Amino acid sequence: MLNYVAILWVNYLVFGPWKDPQGMNFPLSAHFEPAAILPTLGNTRVHLGLLFALIIAVVLWYVLRRSRWGYEVTVIGEVLGRHVMPA
Repeated sequence: MLNYVAILWVNYLVFGPWKDPQGMNFPLSAHFEPAAILPTLGNTRVHLGLLFALIIAVVLWYVLRRSRWGYEVTVIGEVLGRHVMPA
């Protein structure tokens, strides 16, 4: 649903703050510094972002399943689902 927003956001970044000064007016971004790039896992193109995402997913699952706040979120979702769906 937010495809157009994402496209416009990337266009803004490529043509704006990330535009390569030596790009001869082509819509390219400058290369990032090596310190700004996450290290890869082995000889693959997969970087540590995948590991971070998996850790965050497990923590979020644990919080939603084992905490009072997660229980409240689940109950509110069930109540709203009953009122929205036609009977």
